[in-house]
Amino acid sequence: MEFDVKNVKRFGAVGSGSGDDTAAIQDALDSLKDSGGTVFFPAGVYPISKCLLYYSNQRLIFENGAVLMRANDKMMYILANSTTSDQGGYSATHNIDIIGATFDGNAEIDYKATLLNNSHMSDLRVKNCKFRNGHTWHFYECNSSKYVHVDGCIFENSMRGTVKSEYIQLDSALIGAYGTTPIAPDDTVCSYITISNCRFECSGFSPAIGNHSHKTHNNIKIYSNSFIGGSGNRGNIDLMSTVHSLDIYGNSFENADKGVWHTDDLPAPKDEAERKKYFQDKVVYDRERPWFVHGNRFTNVNTVCADDVVSFGNILNGKQI
Repeated sequence: MEFDVKNVKRFGAVGSGSGDDTAAIQDALDSLKDSGGTVFFPAGVYPISKCLLYYSNQRLIFENGAVLMRANDKMMYILANSTTSDQGGYSATHNIDIIGATFDGNAEIDYKATLLNNSHMSDLRVKNCKFRNGHTWHFYECNSSKYVHVDGCIFENSMRGTVKSEYIQLDSALIGAYGTTPIAPDDTVCSYITISNCRFECSGFSPAIGNHSHKTHNNIKIYSNSFIGGSGNRGNIDLMSTVHSLDIYGNSFENADKGVWHTDDLPAPKDEAERKKYFQDKVVYDRERPWFVHGNRFTNVNTVCADDVVSFGNILNGKQI
């Protein structure tokens, strides 16, 4: 990556909290589309009216106090990677850092949104970011991507959503589920996902980390996070049981009904061949590639984890279980 640095204010972004900074910021990102480099956001509130797109080999660095804020109810995404319809698998975008951003869905806008979104990419690092004022969908949706690390982020208790409004959702790129640029709907799953050192202020109705489709996402590490508050009738971490090879350790859970859970209340696929594969996969994953839940601390949590996960060395209300 070349160490070319572009300041968004040099491209005309104001950051005053009024007006529209979309075009100026996109110009800064586009200027490094081919070469890669760093886009710097000085402190300020940048209203965004259309989803911003970043490209491979870019670092997006936000000074403390730099906020990307949704400007209207016509746009449903603030920031996403560039994709094309022929970039399947993990081929669309690679080697990205997003550091220090505050993503604000705007409390004054009463319409659905996902604040950060990626699809068909690899090697993404989201560090020390804040997420606030989500609506209906997710704070962050990770689609069909691998080698993603979310670290040191804060997810505020400001989501207006439903039981399916996971703060972080893992999904496959689907037409209609990723509305920013064209995608290749090839059913690629998420793999090698790490979520660490984050604070999840749960809103009482949806998981902090989860999904709600029958996908075989895999090789997921969730460690050293704080989960505060409940997630309704779902768990703070609540992934479908087809998700496999999970390692959940060193986290703290407070004041929730369920800690680690899988809510398989969605219907199995309607197609008979897909149904057969789904149930075969579920048996294999449960037996051969289980979830490990260990070394976590639970306080005032009614159910630590589902019965069919491998659980050891956890502490509930000060006592090892």
